[in-house]
Amino acid sequence: MKILLDLDGVMVPVKNWKPAELDLDHFFVFSEQAVSTLRPFIAPETQIVLTTSHKSKYNASLWKAIFHRRGIPVNKISKLNRRKHSKHSRKDEIMEYLNKHDIHDGILILDDDRSLNDLPANYKQYLVQTNSMIGLNEEHRPLMESIIQAYSVKRARSEPAIAATATKPAKALRGARDGSRRSSR
Repeated sequence: MKILLDLDGVMVPVKNWKPAELDLDHFFVFSEQAVSTLRPFIAPETQIVLTTSHKSKYNASLWKAIFHRRGIPVNKISKLNRRKHSKHSRKDEIMEYLNKHDIHDGILILDDDRSLNDLPANYKQYLVQTNSMIGLNEEHRPLMESIIQAYSVKRARSEPAIAATATKPAKALRGARDGSRRSSR
């Protein structure tokens, strides 16, 4: 699964009257609510794809260290393509990523950017949109779970057909090799 993750307004609530607190590594402290909400969705194969405006601030190994320090044990981190003179909205950047990368292993988009309301329906169904002043919290968990569950059901429906077509030729070949006349049913 790929989690397209914004930080400001998702992991770090944005309160204009109060500057965000910095951790010892000089990056913002993630809210405890956001961390406890996101952590159960991180599996060894999960890839975080940073969509944040801070994405170019650090390389992938430093981002991994930042996430680990905050209690999110992610193994794979990548970033949306960096644009020097970006006139594109977050929606455009995400669409470009989704159109260029394999998303058959599932996606979850966690962001507060309102331009994502204009995502095509086939991608918007994976969006969990936060309130930037509150960030990710337990109220988002049911929607996150339902997105992942819907993907699992969709994947399960497509896998048996693939497995069945792969099995029949193998049985037919075994029969041909050993000289028997087994049916490939």
